[in-house]
Amino acid sequence: MRKKTEASLKETGHGSRSGKESEGENDIPETGKSEAYFYKMDIHRVPFLFSSGIPEYIIPAIPFHAAAYMLADLLKFPILDACKSKRNKENLAETSSPEEGFSGEKSPVSELFIKPEDPELMSYFNNIESVFPEDIIAGSYPEHGMLFLSYARGGEICPDGCPGPRDRCPSFGRKKPRTITEYSRELLHSIPGWVFESHQMKPGTGGLKGAEFRQNILEILEFLGNIQGKSRTGLFS
Repeated sequence: MRKKTEASLKETGHGSRSGKESEGENDIPETGKSEAYFYKMDIHRVPFLFSSGIPEYIIPAIPFHAAAYMLADLLKFPILDACKSKRNKENLAETSSPEEGFSGEKSPVSELFIKPEDPELMSYFNNIESVFPEDIIAGSYPEHGMLFLSYARGGEICPDGCPGPRDRCPSFGRKKPRTITEYSRELLHSIPGWVFESHQMKPGTGGLKGAEFRQNILEILEFLGNIQGKSRTGLFS
């Protein structure tokens, strides 16, 4: 992972402190101890990241639904074709058209909002919303494809360092029959879907576990392969 990260940084001209690429300049001595490496990137680099290994955490620092946009962006890459052979494992270049993937077919995700004149999607969104108790719905924005759930009320702000016990809200003294994540997972009994859970790492900072993110992606690709035809099922073996 370190070698691939350094190679990527050198390609963009940020591989050395002085801007020169002298031999051995960026070598990191092997100490035999476990070390942590951080790779700053945007969502377009997720395929590169997973071709190099499974990160312990992915920490999104972006002002929108990170998992939704990462997934939408990921499905614009020819991942299914890349799975056909090991030689293409690390060659996940972006397709020429952002809406194309899967050997030139349109990406299964082209937009993340619902148009008011689309009654089918509006009905789908309303059905999802109806599953949750009204007292945990903090905001409903179908035009953006977003439903916000929280035990906090209007005007209340949860502290960054809340430990988040599963049975009660310590900040406002409310009982929680279920956590928001548990409510979301209950949807899976009736609607195909996946939960990308953010784990609190420190006050104000949450991260997606790399292993969980990867497993969700694999299941989503398999699901898409099944609905697109049995001819694709071999790509996931």
